[in-house]
Amino acid sequence: MAATQGESLDAAQYVIVMLLSTLATIGAAPIPSSSLVLTVMICEAINLDVTGMFAVVIAIDWFLDRFRTAVNVCGDCYAAKVVAAMTGIKDSDDEYDADVVDGVAVRRDGDEQA
Repeated sequence: MAATQGESLDAAQYVIVMLLSTLATIGAAPIPSSSLVLTVMICEAINLDVTGMFAVVIAIDWFLDRFRTAVNVCGDCYAAKVVAAMTGIKDSDDEYDADVVDGVAVRRDGDEQA
């Protein structure tokens, strides 16, 4: 956004962008397009005006956000599987083979689970 406004960033501003981006992504809410709020915060931290170029970012972010969300979900699923394998923790459904009948899990040996 700075380049589109004809401004150049110095080394300190690049460091601020890098640190804020890293910290903000750790604490960002898992909601669609939450990165847009973080973009405004980072621009204000380095004294960069939010201009009409931000509207262009908003216009294309909806498309890119779909890919970010897919990567995030796949990464979370993979990490959960790795942690489960490393710790040996299993879901309660993994302990027995159950069928669901009328919303109640029924073990194959006949006992009901709520």
